[in-house]
Amino acid sequence: MTEQEIIHEIKNGDRNQLAIIYKTYRSEFIAWISSHFQCSRDEAQDIYQVSIMVLQQNIVNNKLLELKSSLKTYLFAIGRNKFLELRKSESKFNNTIDPANIEIETIANWEYEEKELKLEMVTDGLG
Repeated sequence: MTEQEIIHEIKNGDRNQLAIIYKTYRSEFIAWISSHFQCSRDEAQDIYQVSIMVLQQNIVNNKLLELKSSLKTYLFAIGRNKFLELRKSESKFNNTIDPANIEIETIANWEYEEKELKLEMVTDGLG
């Protein structure tokens, strides 16, 4: 089954396809976000849950009519955005973050991954 067919099935209420996506990417997503964004495993699991829900909502609400990247890339991008939203909202309540503690390497990795995601989306769009 193609990813476009999977999206169609989820849109039509097939929860089994969503469960398959959930199980397929869960471990890799949690490991990826934990290591690249230095969050706890519990935070990573919460972000994954939210990301799956956003993915489903985007499909059902016709916000994802045509997939321009892989479903995995799209899901991981949602997760990255949710993590950044979480950190942004936390920083509003906690002004004690010391910018000196932010590693330059981590910022460079974020920028690199963002470029990689965009490149993959463009490449998939051309293919």
